[in-house]
Amino acid sequence: MYKAKLQESVAAAWPKFFRYKPGSHDFRKLDGKADLYIYFYLHGLSLLNARGSFCFITSNSWLDVGYGADLQEFLLKHSHVKLILDNEKKRSFAQADVNTIIALLAPPDDRSETGLDKVARFVMFKAPFEEILNAGTFKAIETATERQSTDKWRICVLSQRQLLEAGLDTGEDEGEESPAPKKKTSGPLIKTDRYLGNKWGGKYLRAPDIYFQILDKNREHLRRLGAVCRVEGYIHDNNTGHAFPKVHFIKSVKDTDRIAIARNSAGVILYGVKTTGNSRLVAPILFPRTLGERHVIIWNPEGVLGKEFYKVLPKDADFAVSVAAQLNSTFGILQRELIGLVNLGEGGLKFSANDVKLFVLSTVIAPSQIRYSFFAVANRPALPIMEEIHQPDRRALDEVVFDVLGLTAGEREAVYEAVVELVRARLEKARSV
Repeated sequence: MYKAKLQESVAAAWPKFFRYKPGSHDFRKLDGKADLYIYFYLHGLSLLNARGSFCFITSNSWLDVGYGADLQEFLLKHSHVKLILDNEKKRSFAQADVNTIIALLAPPDDRSETGLDKVARFVMFKAPFEEILNAGTFKAIETATERQSTDKWRICVLSQRQLLEAGLDTGEDEGEESPAPKKKTSGPLIKTDRYLGNKWGGKYLRAPDIYFQILDKNREHLRRLGAVCRVEGYIHDNNTGHAFPKVHFIKSVKDTDRIAIARNSAGVILYGVKTTGNSRLVAPILFPRTLGERHVIIWNPEGVLGKEFYKVLPKDADFAVSVAAQLNSTFGILQRELIGLVNLGEGGLKFSANDVKLFVLSTVIAPSQIRYSFFAVANRPALPIMEEIHQPDRRALDEVVFDVLGLTAGEREAVYEAVVELVRARLEKARSV
């Protein structure tokens, strides 16, 4: 009931955006999963005068999850995203198991889309705020016109029109991966295109330069996983238990020490699973809902059912080995650090089914090209990432992927450095309370 009242309150404050008419319940609604602070953003912005600014410290979730799309769209069209600030070194609140960002926003006007002419700035600080917040820092940030990095901060500068276009559902093949918005737009926005949201935190706050370089060099053959695979949901609690016929079953990624599993693997048990619905849908690749210090995307050739996993089913079954190998490569580790939701204050990464679809893969790496090196890694115990990336067999797997991506020796080293830095920053921030 309270959410319904909040919904009507923000709709009344911004009637054009929500298509609201007093007395009518037929207006645009926020995503039902939206946290309360999404409503507070919209409510607070309605209280500004024309010369005011709105500064809000909240969870960083809305930057990267589906329910943040409505707020992103509203801000891009009708406000000015002056600054989104994050800090990779230190969490803001010791007693909250979430990670936060600081948003500085201008007064909106939902009667026009003047926000599309504004420039948004995303800043990741590399040192605690108390060490770097001064007039000189903010002067440099405010005058930046493109992506740049110093030893104290990294900034990504993008037009709000580009950001909106990057998150639109245009009905085209998802395969043309464009996480770095195009330099130029090609005509007016199509009014019927729906804004689906974008990974603002992963792409514009945390992503290293090498990530964009790889995408720019390989646009012809990189495709989103969602374009080449079906991704189905995990098995819910009420669909498992002793009341159902038993099958080979693994509960979570914590129950295996390696990437490849079989029916007789340690951690695989006989357990009851519901026979109707998609609970018994078998997939060759199982993607964990959460990942920690190890990177294990399960290769599942014997059809074990996994509870806390998304089911990844390549549209071309023969391509399954290549998909699994690329997801488990160090390029896959780099992507997981950018795509995974990092609002778990304890340092874990959480994924939705839609997140899994955002990983990019090369469509020109044949199974025969990568099978041998992948199986060498998949059939031994997986190590913590900081150790894993130095293993000779992993380097051999990565060589196959990096060769196809056309990376120089320096660029390959930059991938490893980026992974180390992203993992280190995530874990250090979790321990910084």
